[in-house]
Amino acid sequence: MLDRLLVGPGFLDTEGYPVISFRSQMLICVPTGWRAVGQLQVKGIEHPIVCELEADLRPAQAHPAIAATTLTARWILDSTWITALRVPTLNRRIAMSCLVVLDRAPEATASEPPPAA
Repeated sequence: MLDRLLVGPGFLDTEGYPVISFRSQMLICVPTGWRAVGQLQVKGIEHPIVCELEADLRPAQAHPAIAATTLTARWILDSTWITALRVPTLNRRIAMSCLVVLDRAPEATASEPPPAA
């Protein structure tokens, strides 16, 4: 029931707005990792936000020949950016995270010089 509520027209409206995007304007190294400062677009409206980034630089297990980086991004958004309705099961501040795998085509990694020893 909660899943239907979250994707429905009263909240995220995934049919009308199938994409949530983040455009980074600045990347900052902090003692606990990395932070990206930028704009989070939800339901067609941009909001300034800071998100935590965590990168896994190990080769992907399934395809060790592909140079891949797994990036986990976490941010806190204000539910009023999404809906004016009061949703009893949700707080005003919502923690979200996403997992992104960045990879390079095999021909791109083959043309790069080997790393310095």
